[in-house]
Amino acid sequence: MRSDDYSYRLYDESAFKRLEQILILRKLIIGVKDIQRIFNTADTDVVLEVLGKKVNDIDEEVAFLYELKEIVLTFIRQIERADFNKDSDSTCGWILIIVIALLLIYTVKTKRITFQ
Repeated sequence: MRSDDYSYRLYDESAFKRLEQILILRKLIIGVKDIQRIFNTADTDVVLEVLGKKVNDIDEEVAFLYELKEIVLTFIRQIERADFNKDSDSTCGWILIIVIALLLIYTVKTKRITFQ
């Protein structure tokens, strides 16, 4: 509801609670469509489904990060064993390319950038 005296919106207690719930769900990176589904039904099965999917998404992300960590650790071990006195320019070049590729993979995977 809006007051005529000033341009601020006034919310009743139920609207405020709903807004709080929406903010919590968004912090969990739950999509707008799933939030709409949650609020459009009184069935707890929808909430359980959405939260279960979020748990699966988190598990996939953890697995991806673990794999990425292992790749980086492998590169660290290879770099530590490398002889930088021989052809150090080319060694640094391929290391830089690998690091950039890993960052790009991680960025695309976490949807921080998209290609259109």
